[in-house]
Amino acid sequence: MIRVIAVFISIVLSFLCGCDKATVPDQAGPGGLSDGSIRVRQSAISLGKIKSGSKLDSQFDFINNSLSIVKITGLRGGCSCIVGGAFPIVVPPNGSASIPFYFDARGKPDGDFQSKLTVLYLADGKEQRCSFGVFADILGEDYLTVSPPSFSFEISNPVDFLQQRDGRVFLKGRNGTLPGKLVFDAPDWLQISLIDQSPSNSEVTDWLLSAKVRENGYAGSFYGEIVIKSENGLLLTTLPVTAKILTNIDIQPASITCSNQSVATLVLRMKDGSSLSLETVDVINDQGLEINVSSTEKGFDFINLSISSKSATPYTSGYLLVRIITWLDGNEKRIFCRVPYLFVR
Repeated sequence: MIRVIAVFISIVLSFLCGCDKATVPDQAGPGGLSDGSIRVRQSAISLGKIKSGSKLDSQFDFINNSLSIVKITGLRGGCSCIVGGAFPIVVPPNGSASIPFYFDARGKPDGDFQSKLTVLYLADGKEQRCSFGVFADILGEDYLTVSPPSFSFEISNPVDFLQQRDGRVFLKGRNGTLPGKLVFDAPDWLQISLIDQSPSNSEVTDWLLSAKVRENGYAGSFYGEIVIKSENGLLLTTLPVTAKILTNIDIQPASITCSNQSVATLVLRMKDGSSLSLETVDVINDQGLEINVSSTEKGFDFINLSISSKSATPYTSGYLLVRIITWLDGNEKRIFCRVPYLFVR
């Protein structure tokens, strides 16, 4: 019985990883092939983790240690999900070539995948083949679960964009397995840091997520996604994130209509009617408006804007970003507000 099993294993390994010995002469003749002189460097290819629905480019090395030119005529996958590149590919004597192919994971279920890839080639006028195994770990849509499914925080005015909000995010891989090392990419307006607080031997990773809006933010609501990827860049899932920045700064007028060489005055006060003592104010715009800010002295609560443009298109609308540094309750505060505008030329 043991001998039968050993014979069976030998046949399977020969099927997956060997050259077709029936077409390869046992002895090398003039310009002929010796057994094993033509081979694939890898006995098997592991494609690693692949997200279901994606495509992955890969390659393998084909070795020709014979005295003959070998012409690779094609690849034959064990399923239609393995597709070869352009052929033929000529491999010179005592040479090698990298043979490209791609794996299409669309429609593949979550879990382990295994198949066979066969190389078809011509050597000494004979059609021959080598086969080897291809393996992958398909990650389904529910491979990585995130709890809670979204993250949101709120900052009330006076807006201090260096304020930090903390939360906890729990990640769990398929069948309770840990997802391994992760990479977190945040939208441009958000700065994040994460600390893994998971106890040893836990089936769930427990992350402390600290988030703050970058200094180019302004009062309003922000929406985006924290993209969670594997160490090799594979997209695993996303975590929607919302930040609501409140302001009790009132700007009058609430919007402006301007033209080339125009002047506008903005009055800034607290919404409770109290005066706002401004230290520094600047106004920026990225749609071709040139804006100069003038005021009387420190402690002012209004700004005069001189607006001109050589490139703005007539009837262009957008926002002026008003960046303020002021003192409230004895502390320096940074405040960002938006003022809608219409440029009429």
